[in-house]
Amino acid sequence: MTLLGISWSKYGYNPHTRDQIVTREPKPVDIRGYPGRIYETESDRLIAWAVAGNATYYVRGSLDRDELIRVARSIVC
Repeated sequence: MTLLGISWSKYGYNPHTRDQIVTREPKPVDIRGYPGRIYETESDRLIAWAVAGNATYYVRGSLDRDELIRVARSIVC
């Protein structure tokens, strides 16, 4: 089963503070020209990136890495 969540916040996002399952260092990823980070676990991935105006978007799901990046890049910020 594939689960997918898409959201944004004007307050930012730090998965290390609330998500104890994220234990690995994130890797950089480019989302439509905005710098982002991809956090990966055994079964889940999260991509977080900030855009102008301090809005932070994130996409989280059990999709494979490349598919989740494609989903994130399809979002118009």
